Amino acid sequence: MDFDKETVRYSLLYVDDEAINLLAFKKDFGEDYNLFTAVNTKEGFKILKENEIHLVISDYLMPGVRGTEFLAEVKKKYPEPKLILISAYDDFSILVKAVNDIGIFRFIGKPYEPKDFRQVITNALYNYQLEKDKNHSKKILIESQKKLLAAQNVARMGFLDWDLKTDKLELSAELVRLYGLDLDEKWSSADLFKNIIHPDDYDFVSKHLDLTKQKGCSQSFDHRIVRPDGKILWMHAAAELLTDSESKPISLVLTAIDITERKMAEAELEQHREHLEDLVRERTQELKLSETRNMALLDAVPDMIFQVRRDGTYVEFIPGKNMKTIVPVSDFIGKNIRDIISAETADLIMETIELTLHTRKVHTAEYQFLISDEVHYREARFIGLGKDEVMIIERDVSERKKAEESLKRHSEELENFNNIMVDREMRIIELKEEVNKLAAEAGREEPYPPDWEEDNRNIMN
Repeated sequence: MDFDKETVRYSLLYVDDEAINLLAFKKDFGEDYNLFTAVNTKEGFKILKENEIHLVISDYLMPGVRGTEFLAEVKKKYPEPKLILISAYDDFSILVKAVNDIGIFRFIGKPYEPKDFRQVITNALYNYQLEKDKNHSKKILIESQKKLLAAQNVARMGFLDWDLKTDKLELSAELVRLYGLDLDEKWSSADLFKNIIHPDDYDFVSKHLDLTKQKGCSQSFDHRIVRPDGKILWMHAAAELLTDSESKPISLVLTAIDITERKMAEAELEQHREHLEDLVRERTQELKLSETRNMALLDAVPDMIFQVRRDGTYVEFIPGKNMKTIVPVSDFIGKNIRDIISAETADLIMETIELTLHTRKVHTAEYQFLISDEVHYREARFIGLGKDEVMIIERDVSERKKAEESLKRHSEELENFNNIMVDREMRIIELKEEVNKLAAEAGREEPYPPDWEEDNRNIMN
């Protein structure tokens, strides 16, 4: 330790009932130290109470009290300051008693040589600072050890020091606790490792420790231990070799951390991951099957499917089977309805889109296109997709429309034919009635019996 009185201004207390001695002391040492003087012990204790004093010097013979008694009391109340007894009486027994009973640092005889006294003071203060630093360091060490033990306990981490010359092991308290061992028990490396390391991991651990001992390679590895109570723990270990100045191995230091909870969490996570992967595979397979079915349905369904925004922009288009389009399929996406079809039909489609999005219900519409000079009739269903898009399922009903028109035409022709036939029958009936009338006037028998008219009516009906 470096001692420099210039960097630290030490405080000294000198108690002496003779004022001339106090003045001389101030003259000799006043420039080097913070000096406090007292003519009696009462004043001395008052100064000690109000100030931090590093060295107390007391005259031996004072009225009412001996310097040894004063210093003994100072030692009880203020144990840190160093003590010096000064006296004109060269009594060796006083010195022995003062050293043994009180623990004073030095005994100085009167009159003193300032140079010699200065050296004694310097040594006393050096000793004071040395003990103070030592106590401070010890306090810090104790606090550090407490913090280290607390940290080891929280982290579930311990240390092992393996003396390679004696084969003795020193285990930290936390490692002893983790291993489930007795603090007072002594272990050799072979006994400990054989008894504590999991049998399935023993060769693996031995290999890593041998590499560290033989090649000085730091090793890091995970392994299991089996405690005396049968509990199995996972440990993460780091092994490092310590050598002397000649690079000869001295000891192997092993740091071990309990990672059982992490391993259990990893195992559980792995199970969840595998389960999730199984679910993903199953779901993927289901989606593939569903996609295959949907594509098959789309291929089988003759309808065209459009996905259209509220503003009329085509987003997606699936062509229908054997259905003709106004423009090539590739020209739909990104285009607007009004750019492709007639204004009248576009207005109808846009109105139905808005109605579908507003009511959130399915709506239908019918319209027609002229494709290659041929009229194509379409029937469309509008289905809302969210707030601003609809799906239009469009079916070509041209054949149905043509069949309906043909049926209508044939129905009209049949009705016209029936009307002609009715008129003809009615004319025949009128002619037969005229013939019967003429026959009656000529006195002949009626050629047509009376029930012929009823029969004809039944035939007509």
